Amino acid sequence: MVLIEIWRLHYNQVRLQNSGCGTETPQLRKENILDVVILAGGRGRRFGGVKQFVSVAPNGATLLEVTVSDARQAGCDRAVIVTGPGCEEDVRALFAARPVTGCAIVVVAQQPDDLPCVVPVLRDRPWGTAHALWSARNVVSNSFLLFNADDFYGPNAAAALASALGRGTGAHFAMLGYRLGATLSPAGKISRAICETDTKGRLKALLEYPAIDSTGCVVAGGEAGQTLPLTALVSMNAWGFTPAIFPLIEIQLQRFLAEADLENEECYLPAVVDVGVRSGDIEVSVVPASDSWCGMTWPEDRQRVARRLADLAAVKEAAAGFGLVELPTAPIPYGAGLVNATWRIESVQGPRLLQRLNSDIFRDPCAVVKNAAAAAHRIDDALLSLGDDDPRHRLVYLAGTEGNPWLTDSAGGVWRCLVFVSASRSPDIAVPTEIRAAAQALGRFPGLVANGAGPEIQETICGFHDTPARFDALCTTANADAAGRLASCRGEYDRLIELAWLANLLMPNCLPTRPVHNDAKLDNVLLDAETGNALCVVDLDTVMPGLAPHDFGDLVRSAVTGCPEDEPDLEQVVFREAVFCNLAEGYLAGAEGWLTAPERERFVDGTLVIVYEQTVRFLTDYLAGDVYYKTDDGSHNLRRARAQLCLLEQLVTVADDLRGIVAAI
Repeated sequence: MVLIEIWRLHYNQVRLQNSGCGTETPQLRKENILDVVILAGGRGRRFGGVKQFVSVAPNGATLLEVTVSDARQAGCDRAVIVTGPGCEEDVRALFAARPVTGCAIVVVAQQPDDLPCVVPVLRDRPWGTAHALWSARNVVSNSFLLFNADDFYGPNAAAALASALGRGTGAHFAMLGYRLGATLSPAGKISRAICETDTKGRLKALLEYPAIDSTGCVVAGGEAGQTLPLTALVSMNAWGFTPAIFPLIEIQLQRFLAEADLENEECYLPAVVDVGVRSGDIEVSVVPASDSWCGMTWPEDRQRVARRLADLAAVKEAAAGFGLVELPTAPIPYGAGLVNATWRIESVQGPRLLQRLNSDIFRDPCAVVKNAAAAAHRIDDALLSLGDDDPRHRLVYLAGTEGNPWLTDSAGGVWRCLVFVSASRSPDIAVPTEIRAAAQALGRFPGLVANGAGPEIQETICGFHDTPARFDALCTTANADAAGRLASCRGEYDRLIELAWLANLLMPNCLPTRPVHNDAKLDNVLLDAETGNALCVVDLDTVMPGLAPHDFGDLVRSAVTGCPEDEPDLEQVVFREAVFCNLAEGYLAGAEGWLTAPERERFVDGTLVIVYEQTVRFLTDYLAGDVYYKTDDGSHNLRRARAQLCLLEQLVTVADDLRGIVAAI
């Protein structure tokens, strides 16, 4: 390709003159060396100051320093920092005070007059991210990673990009993609580049939107009014490049300078990459990020970034408390739980799950962990009595510093650590045998807890499935309307008032109370990754005395549509009778030996109650301003409530038919 030939000339001629732009003399670097380029030239107009030198980490470090440190861990031995004119010495002083061992620092100034052609208008503000990278062309001769200095991409970002990029010298690049919904700022509008990929995860196009609000709505430009999918992957300017990118930037800069509004517009790096992939000159692999992103666009964002970095410091502290001190890779956020925060830890002892309990939700998190560990102990005893000693069939809690199955960190956070169940996965809701296997495991679960020896199971969350109380909380929250959201969900709220009779469907209760899971979702069962056979039931925080129909109802709620519980397209939320039959057959097979006839007769009532209750809970949290469940954006809980209400309407219609199905099994 023409671009590659241009690049080879660029590379072979070694355009690395010493222009006084670094702390080391620019020279041709050895092959297979990896650099990191960090764009630190922004002026922070929206932030209200120079973000590059703002302290955010617990040790007082800036995001710039954090990024260099993470890149060093990923194998980068030199950081090229592109900063604004006049800031060079400040950057050098920053790293002189806190050097990153093994990583040389080169500082390059992004000069507004350093352009590939003569322009009629010069300006003192930067020309954009493409020009910022082009400013480093004379000091970069090998593969390199690229990040913004005012964004935190997660501790695994550099390693993921380095792995995808390799050490080649051609025009194959890599990009880290983040979900749009997790990158929006409640503080104000931001710009994002949406990715279009092919079936192999290669980039087809990047669509730049200069102004998107916190709900994903485009608020400026020709697409104003369009709402973007919050699950779409976006470029956050986290790239893996070779020097082959520089000729493409030069060509696009020349076009930009010839055609653009030079007083107002900027040349963005995603726009340059978009031209390259559309023309076929370059190939870009899109790597979905394992970490979440956070950045500092507005002043309010600083606290959010600091909180995130403090969280990571707490993870390392907690890991050490459980004896996990030699970590070959950074902790990785794990799972999609709505309450607790979970990380997968790769340690020399093997993979572990480290979890911090949400103390805002669990008033006594230590009691919750103690109760969950008691349930795990009873299950282990019951399995051993049946001759089952397979380690993947039970949950193993590690002891903390004081011998308990939990520990408290220096900030008061409560943590637990479990052995990771290897070679496991969640059920595939499209495979009937896996649906039945998971349902059977959940049906078997109460019997194992009841029959095993060990500490008694306690009620650690009072009124967990008190549906009338949940309904009262909805009404109280709606009447207060403290978040000013009632008008946006008036239809859903009024319909839940009309369906309030469902809250008392299991009252008065003459059913036996027994230890049940109380959050019996399909995803809380692990299957063997190869065979699809059930291994164990997980997430034992809500194991308490309760009602079997509630567990069955939650199982149906979580699986019967095949959609996520926050599905935005309500036409996809369709009750599937065949799936219901598989769930009922599996659960009843597992429950044989402990389930009573009265419990079985109320399974459909339990389903209606649980779906109603969960709809109420999601809408209550939305009206309260999202204080309970983790959310991606300000309308996330409303989407959840609407999806659950859609399912509930269908269940009410077919309830009598479902009772007949359960009775016939």
